[in-house]
Amino acid sequence: MELITLKTFNSIIEAHVLKSKLESEDIHCFLKDETMMGINPLFNISLGGVKLMINKEDSEKALEILKQIESSEDNYVD
Repeated sequence: MELITLKTFNSIIEAHVLKSKLESEDIHCFLKDETMMGINPLFNISLGGVKLMINKEDSEKALEILKQIESSEDNYVD
């Protein structure tokens, strides 16, 4: 099993939202560097954010879900 970074976040909360969505679609994932960011948010600079890691085999399905989410955010109107 080869892991890849699907997306990097500056916010742990945003990372968990996408992680939850992917898990609801049966895509196993985890957040790399989440604990270090929780200890001290300033570690974000040196660590490069929280990384959402997925199995490379799930990348096509995960990217499609990510594209759907991002396109729905673009259509949001205040």
